[in-house]
Amino acid sequence: MQPTALPAPYCKACRAQALASYPGWTEPVAADAIVYLHDDLVVSTDAARLHVVFEDPSAAWRTFAASELDLRSTVSKTRAAHRRSTAGSATTVNGI
Repeated sequence: MQPTALPAPYCKACRAQALASYPGWTEPVAADAIVYLHDDLVVSTDAARLHVVFEDPSAAWRTFAASELDLRSTVSKTRAAHRRSTAGSATTVNGI
């Protein structure tokens, strides 16, 4: 039986100016630059997380990301779509 692939970590591309309204955002990133908000709330300048520019473990940041950036519902929808696409995808070996 082939193992089911796990969903890739999610990230949402957005303009830095959308994050600039968060009081703790002090990063020197151009307002029109694209940054990536990852499902663990780390912000980087690339989807692969090679260049992290912001990390804030606070409840205030989690609340901001969920309410202002709609991260929580986007992650939930992405994971639900992955579960639907892999449901029943287990394969059999030699008819077993």
